[in-house]
Amino acid sequence: MRNLDIRINSGCSLDIPDGITSTWHHCTDTNTTFLLNDGRLFKLLEGEDVELLADLGAEGIMSPPATCIGLVSLPDLQSVLVGLSTGQLIQVGADSMGMVEEVGCVECGLACLVMSPDLEIITLVTAELVVITMTRDYVPVKETRLLQEQFGEGEFVNVGWGKKETQFHGKAGKESRVVKVEPGKVIEGDDSKVRLSWRGDGQMFCVSYITP
Repeated sequence: MRNLDIRINSGCSLDIPDGITSTWHHCTDTNTTFLLNDGRLFKLLEGEDVELLADLGAEGIMSPPATCIGLVSLPDLQSVLVGLSTGQLIQVGADSMGMVEEVGCVECGLACLVMSPDLEIITLVTAELVVITMTRDYVPVKETRLLQEQFGEGEFVNVGWGKKETQFHGKAGKESRVVKVEPGKVIEGDDSKVRLSWRGDGQMFCVSYITP
């Protein structure tokens, strides 16, 4: 990565009230940036003034200790989807102020919200580490528990290549047949947040989390 150079770098000043910007999202389809600042959702379009779309705090939707765990755009619906740690999924219209609707709620709370690269699948991770996939029309597709029995620290997963003990090892010999388990450790300063990342082709995704 050391041979990478920055080719383009741009910036702009935002005329918004003082506050902490907790989450932002750039929609490449519309070249629009959305940012959440102290419960207020703003829309920023290049060459235009900053536009306030919703004040989730003033409407009583987002108040402490609720935090935003994900912000994604739905260009075909001309809206933005906001996920809150309290479990609420809030859809906000991207064209004008005041179009706010709660489209779903997970009682145990949410930890992560990510959209698939093709903008077809909404992916959620609940506070109980359950992965929920749904269509962009909010129709549930599947639920998968990350914390399953006999799956934990250093556990191997069979992907169909047969047992290591029965495979040919060449010059490595019999010593390579011994399965060595090296569990990972949480580094100092880890924020312990759940993260989800889709592969570029949208065929699969991975989830990073720390077991309780």
